[in-house]
Amino acid sequence: MKRQLDADKQLESAKNQLDTYENTLHDLRAQQEELKSQVTDGTAELTTLNSTLSEFKTQQKTIVHISEQLKKVTFHIATIFSTSTILNDVIERLLDFELLITPLNAIHKNMLDNEIVSNVATTTTISAAVITQIRINIDKLVIKLPNMPFNENGTKSC
Repeated sequence: MKRQLDADKQLESAKNQLDTYENTLHDLRAQQEELKSQVTDGTAELTTLNSTLSEFKTQQKTIVHISEQLKKVTFHIATIFSTSTILNDVIERLLDFELLITPLNAIHKNMLDNEIVSNVATTTTISAAVITQIRINIDKLVIKLPNMPFNENGTKSC
């Protein structure tokens, strides 16, 4: 009987130990599933972050490209508006009075000579002094034009 009791105690102890191991195994499997879930979530988040990083890198390349283009434009504009004589040269070519006034004076003289118009004081030729004064005024305008605020704030005046 004592053997029986010892065997029963050992059996009971083994059952208790088995229950403890089963509970521990159950807890460990639950932890394993939780960790697997965390790994899956972490992997998904990592994939999202990598995708976002890739988008940011693409945007950064675009921004760098735009910045380079803007620097080139800024340099180009600065070159145009530097102390060059481009504006003066263009105005000189557009308003070359010798090419315009000499033929007009010749036509006027021809009309007077052929008596097409009468020689009235109001119909005179354009003198060299008037041409000189116009050139002086244009030279002053050329100096002031780069500093004039053309079409600022949507206005049409200067």
